[in-house]
Amino acid sequence: MMRFIKFLLVSLPAFSSVVQADDCKSNEIQHKDVLKCSCQGHPDKCPALTNCNPICNLSIDNRKTKSCVPGCTDADAPCKGCGIWFSTLCNHIQDCLNKKACDASGKVQQNGPMVWMYLPGGNEPLITTTDRLAGIEEMADHPTIYKDAFNFAQDPKHFEPDSRALVLNSVRARTMEQFHIHKCFRPTTASPRALARLDKAPPNLTKKLVEILPKGPKEPRLWCMSVAKGQGAVTGFVEAIEELFHRGGKDPVCKGRAGAAVIQDNNQRRWGCVTDNQQGPLPYFCAGHNH
Repeated sequence: MMRFIKFLLVSLPAFSSVVQADDCKSNEIQHKDVLKCSCQGHPDKCPALTNCNPICNLSIDNRKTKSCVPGCTDADAPCKGCGIWFSTLCNHIQDCLNKKACDASGKVQQNGPMVWMYLPGGNEPLITTTDRLAGIEEMADHPTIYKDAFNFAQDPKHFEPDSRALVLNSVRARTMEQFHIHKCFRPTTASPRALARLDKAPPNLTKKLVEILPKGPKEPRLWCMSVAKGQGAVTGFVEAIEELFHRGGKDPVCKGRAGAAVIQDNNQRRWGCVTDNQQGPLPYFCAGHNH
């Protein structure tokens, strides 16, 4: 009997050390209740979907989730397309709650209000939210709730307009089903991309996005608003995107192809733009992406 008791005393700590917390569920992440669960890695166990309905007559080639429905659910935890939600964002929330490095628009607390978060790391840091928000269409559908997306992204402690651009992918082109703005490098002089048009464009100081013309035969459509040199951030951008998406007319923007960007031109004017570039806005506004 004494040998058995000694065995238990020696063995129990070893058994307890291998007991791991359950993976964090989607609802726990949204409510920032992630201190007693484990954020996942970036698994890639879901093949790209091939049965999603085309968007603007174009196939969806980058969706690695369990279903074609936008956004992330618990079923998508093993999928690459939800790595931001179940891994990168989850880990950053844990850091904030543990009083480690934390960059957020407000206090991060369990069951507290939604906040925007700056996720550092790699060449292209990301801006996201603790809300389950799929992307640009859902943002534009609720401009009152999500109006600060690009305001937070343009905070001077995050954004260096002389060298960086802020880009939100289109529904068709994105690879992740959690809202995220890329902080990428501006185009170079050798390959100016969108800046070739914006540098020459007349300013649009209104609160509505206006199409930039002329447009070359192989160039995407581009709707923009601008801020004069030295006048800081583009404001009211989310509300302007919402208005563009509901404007109608004989040749409206196709929302599934629409991506957004904030960029400074070579005249130091800051622009907020929407493009229907078939490959998404990243190749048009960022250096280092296939153009």
